[in-house]
Amino acid sequence: MRTEGQKVVCVNDRFGGGVREWGDQLPKRGHVYTVRSAARCPDGVPGIVGVGLHLEEFRNPGDRLRFSQWRFRLIVTELVGSAASAEAIMPVKPEFIASVQSAFVT
Repeated sequence: MRTEGQKVVCVNDRFGGGVREWGDQLPKRGHVYTVRSAARCPDGVPGIVGVGLHLEEFRNPGDRLRFSQWRFRLIVTELVGSAASAEAIMPVKPEFIASVQSAFVT
């Protein structure tokens, strides 16, 4: 589960039309965000519970809109075994992103 203050990059910004009833600020693919909080919550599919993220960059009405953790990849800020810390994005191949997106298209 993601924790407060971690940086994540959005890899899936394809939302159904109903999400706009909850808020109009939505993550965009390729943009970096900061996790404000994470908690178990409904995943948009009836009966499915996942992890939802509140992001520092968004304050939707009532702050009730969380974004599914699977829409993001963690940005690593410290490399294990390196002499100095460096910021690097975990590699995500475009083919992987396409396969994940196609799995959710009906």
